[in-house]
Amino acid sequence: MKNMKAMMFVVCVVLQVSHGEHEIRCLPKEREALLQFKAAIVDPYDMLSSWTSPDCCHWEGIRCSNLTAHIVSLDLHGEFHIKSLTLGYYYEVSRRYISGEIHKSLTELRQLQYLNLSLNSFPDINIPGFIGSLTNLRYLDLSSCDFGGRIPKEIWIIIGVK
Repeated sequence: MKNMKAMMFVVCVVLQVSHGEHEIRCLPKEREALLQFKAAIVDPYDMLSSWTSPDCCHWEGIRCSNLTAHIVSLDLHGEFHIKSLTLGYYYEVSRRYISGEIHKSLTELRQLQYLNLSLNSFPDINIPGFIGSLTNLRYLDLSSCDFGGRIPKEIWIIIGVK
């Protein structure tokens, strides 16, 4: 019985450590950067509607490091669905996206490793060169966004093309 109590105590301690007694909350500087980004975005489908609480680590599309609380992932991909009848003429297209400007405040997310803005609508603007300054970026998806212009040299550098 004594060993059983000791074992239960150890299990409780391990669970508290592994699941954490306290929640990691986003860093104020990074939260402010996201709010500046949001202010430049046109969001007709309320994709950023969860971006109101104090803890940006719980916002839709945001993932923070459990160890440092830095934002490591920003996944705001749009959605495009086609529903159709197999043998008929009926089809339905639905789309969910953001548009507007990609604000330079994203450079404050210095630990960002994953950025997905695919399937959104950014016509008439160029891919921002400042994305090349996100030195920890390991994944970048800007596909199907209707960007204009050429890919900036800063982006070519981060993907390893000279």
